[in-house]
Amino acid sequence: MVICFYLFMAQSPIYSKNNYIAFYNLCNEGDEQAYLKNYPLAIAKYDSAFGKVDFIGVSYLINYARILSNVDKKKSMEALRPALMRGMDTNDLNQWDEIFINESRFKEIRDSVYEYNKIYLASINSEYARAIDSLEYVYRCIVMKSCIGFEKDEFKVSVPDSRLFLKASIFDCLMKLIGKYGFPSEKRIGMSAHKVHFIFHLNMLESSMEKYLSLLESAVKKGEYEPDSYAYIHDVIRMNKRDSLLFYQGSDNIMNLSDEEIIEIDLRRSLYGLKPLRSAFKSKNSIFQGPLW
Repeated sequence: MVICFYLFMAQSPIYSKNNYIAFYNLCNEGDEQAYLKNYPLAIAKYDSAFGKVDFIGVSYLINYARILSNVDKKKSMEALRPALMRGMDTNDLNQWDEIFINESRFKEIRDSVYEYNKIYLASINSEYARAIDSLEYVYRCIVMKSCIGFEKDEFKVSVPDSRLFLKASIFDCLMKLIGKYGFPSEKRIGMSAHKVHFIFHLNMLESSMEKYLSLLESAVKKGEYEPDSYAYIHDVIRMNKRDSLLFYQGSDNIMNLSDEEIIEIDLRRSLYGLKPLRSAFKSKNSIFQGPLW
């Protein structure tokens, strides 16, 4: 089974260097082609993207498997194996049951999830992941007083009236962890990496947050932080300073833009691996309803 993983990854050439911006843009193009139901071209875009980098995140592997399921169910199943080995939630396999009904190979994948999880845990820095989990717990349960997902936790805390010092403490802890271990990417800490953006969002309204944008920009270019999260934080900081937005990430004002402005913004977005503005569904009242692709 492990051999299948390496055979899957061997479809890409030997990695001489990482180009995550090209990776993001090719995946974005693949998503658009999948939305248009041009599945062979979408698959080709993803295949090209996977050849640009040495680490592929779980969400991209799942998207690839989903697109493949429209044309080749066997290859789609094989694409799920590396996703499981990189931390895909095994509960997410339930949504594939109907697609792969009566497929014996899918049953074999299901029966092997424990082994895949061992491979995943051995590949990450578990100590670092636990530290990030703890910071996110403090943020949600103590600072935000929102313990969704922690209802049965026995850990009880007396929350002070003023929680501002906790915000600074959480962020200070994160910076110290980055100094010790490097940026908390999915490659380093697995699926706990998705909790990091909550901690950055915690402080993004502070004026001091601007000095960390270069850190996040570098992480985006190294494939360690998602372009969407970076663009959102960047635009919120500019909005709070009453500056014009650079990316219009999550903005409800894009219908007021001219064609020339949209071209300029999309070019800027592509430099960071962001999808073009046309990927977002827009209603007549200019309110974002969600992504088209």
